[in-house]
Amino acid sequence: MNKIFEILVVDDDRSILEVLKIGIAEKGFKVDAYESAEEALKNFQGGRYRYALIDIKLQGMDGLELSQEIIKLDQNIVVILMTGYPDIRNVVEALRSRVFDYLIKPFRLSQLFAVLDKAEQNIQINAENLLLKKYVAQLKNENQELKSKIKKLTPMFFKYNENSQTSPKERAVDSYKKNQENFDLSTEDEVF
Repeated sequence: MNKIFEILVVDDDRSILEVLKIGIAEKGFKVDAYESAEEALKNFQGGRYRYALIDIKLQGMDGLELSQEIIKLDQNIVVILMTGYPDIRNVVEALRSRVFDYLIKPFRLSQLFAVLDKAEQNIQINAENLLLKKYVAQLKNENQELKSKIKKLTPMFFKYNENSQTSPKERAVDSYKKNQENFDLSTEDEVF
């Protein structure tokens, strides 16, 4: 990752919180760390954080609930959950509810940074997809405009009976031949 972003860290184990805070800050991130979901939510500002690293098992509001609350406040935040008690139900619920990934404690900081790199790549791909979708929509609009213009211009170049059973290709060839005949006659008139 080239650009450094702010990250929110929430864990009710103070020693883990301090290790994460120091390790993440050493990578250049600005870190806001909280020991409770309620404290984190009270100080949360939408648009401030790129990532949130949240422990699932917290006193009071748990990490899944907190993640849902902050996602409501900031649709663009990337949430990564941490758990010391891997439970497949929690993992499935987290992934269904827009949590990007999860880490099983204990984990190395290198694992966390690998997940952050993967998240950043995902963000870039999504941004490119959004731009491509806008571009495709623009091309579709331009295509419709061109079709409309062609439809308006067609009678000027191709004079045919709309009730005839000839195909568009046959009508185009006939019209071309007639135009060629007119062109040939007019050029002959001009020759001295």
